[in-house]
Amino acid sequence: MEILRVIQKSFGVLLLFTSTFAHDLSNSTAPYIFNELYSLLIHWPNNFHPNGHTIVPGILEPYTLLYHARKDTANPPPSPEWLAFDPEMSYAVMATKIPGPTYMYTYRTTRPAKILYFNGMSAAWGEGWLDTQYTVITGMGKTNGSRNNDVSLWDDYGRAKGLCEWGQHRGFEGIVRMNAGFEVIWCDFDSSSLRFVSSLNITPPGTPEARRSFPFPHNAIQHTGYRDSAEELPLRPPDRGPGRDRRPGGGGDPGRHGPWGMITAPLAHSGFLEWMRAATRYKSTTQPHISLYTHQMVSFYHPRYHSLYPSRSGKLMQEHFIWEHVSDEDVCVFLEELDSVVRADLQGTGFDWQAAALDVVAFWSDRIAQMQNLLEGVNRTSNLTQVVTAVQRLSYSPLDPFIAYGEALNASGHDIFFKLRSSPSLLDGTIAPNTTAFERCTYSSTEFLVDPELQALMTPQERVLLMSMETVLERLCTDFGILLAESTDATDSDSFSILVSAWHDRMTSLMGWLEWSSWLRCEELCDLDSVCSMPAWPITWGGGAPGTPGRDNPNIDFLKPTCRKLNMW
Repeated sequence: MEILRVIQKSFGVLLLFTSTFAHDLSNSTAPYIFNELYSLLIHWPNNFHPNGHTIVPGILEPYTLLYHARKDTANPPPSPEWLAFDPEMSYAVMATKIPGPTYMYTYRTTRPAKILYFNGMSAAWGEGWLDTQYTVITGMGKTNGSRNNDVSLWDDYGRAKGLCEWGQHRGFEGIVRMNAGFEVIWCDFDSSSLRFVSSLNITPPGTPEARRSFPFPHNAIQHTGYRDSAEELPLRPPDRGPGRDRRPGGGGDPGRHGPWGMITAPLAHSGFLEWMRAATRYKSTTQPHISLYTHQMVSFYHPRYHSLYPSRSGKLMQEHFIWEHVSDEDVCVFLEELDSVVRADLQGTGFDWQAAALDVVAFWSDRIAQMQNLLEGVNRTSNLTQVVTAVQRLSYSPLDPFIAYGEALNASGHDIFFKLRSSPSLLDGTIAPNTTAFERCTYSSTEFLVDPELQALMTPQERVLLMSMETVLERLCTDFGILLAESTDATDSDSFSILVSAWHDRMTSLMGWLEWSSWLRCEELCDLDSVCSMPAWPITWGGGAPGTPGRDNPNIDFLKPTCRKLNMW
């Protein structure tokens, strides 16, 4: 089964159930907010949904090692500058693509440092990927923001300066972003939060000598010790990274030559491959050394931003572009919320919202894929009685913790899940509220938050997360509840074909609504000299420039992970 194709075509599937949702799903941003929540600091979800809509304050943990490669020996580097969490990233950026000596600077944080995290592929140069940053820097939408500000995809130092100016006034020391790895823009290298560890000349033997002109963004040239006249700079950005192969899944040769055709030293040939290896470490786990305050998560997916609804309607998340659609008024509201969040510094309930979201994905994801795979494989020769039995068992499994079958053994499938009320006994002798299995399933992650003391502590941002999580669970519990009810109550074999077709449509619609990156995988088992990797900017991104697959390559099979070799021989 090709999950990406299922997701892509699902928006054309009519929802077949008639159950009443507490939340309106037709214009719901709940699955988008949920996706943003569970994807925080995880590589593949942010690669799959590169146009991040979310900013989260947090801290960079003390004693974290950080790396910065450069072409001169300035100590400390000019502020702001980049620090990588992985030395492979710093090495590849400088030693493998720019002639002349390379110096590796290593730093360690001395105390918790306040950071702002921009979700999505926010360190890559492309329309959509940078949208949330532009709203912060310009304070307005694209119509007025690009007219009143010098905005360029190339100008990463300009973005760094603008983001640091906003953040430093509010006590932030760095900006965390992601492309083929996670990085932090460190705003002030004189800060006592950062301790210099060492500087080493790591220039690999055979590196070409520095020459005066090479195609690289002008601001970056200035910060690397090189100079060039404006007339010598190319009129368009270089192709996205070293991989210029436009074949599906192709990434070109990220080794022997640099991204713009420069010959690299023999020992540097594998620099970008090692960066790709580092990027896969956190494909499905969170980047360590950062703690995010999800109770302060601010997102453009908040349902109040009506100017963005047309940009989302009927589109995949890859196609959700903020800056060109958002109104100046909505940007103002967003920035006011962000400012109030970081200044008020409310503690919230203490609930780990991302952990709860990850639990939901881990519990449901493979069950949904297995159900869809079963229904996708039904054909004219299938034994439909066996299929119905399999659907009953697969739908019962995630729901069984909530169903009081022992209280009504003869109840219909519909009644036992949607109608029968039970009052479970609690340890203190009290009785829990009289609820249905459907309600217990829907509120399984959040029922404790009805406590008045927790309600009083809940931040406005947590209330948005609460709505999102309960809406997602409501949809999951409804769809699987209907499959359980219908497969349990089905007695007329003549109707099995209609039921199976409806179930397949239901699962297809559910997967399209959720758009979880957890269904991405390499179809084959990768060899030990390979890694399973999505196309990653700037290492192996061959999908066109500028923009995202949603704009330049609507076929999102382009993002399908493949096994990629790590050797050069």
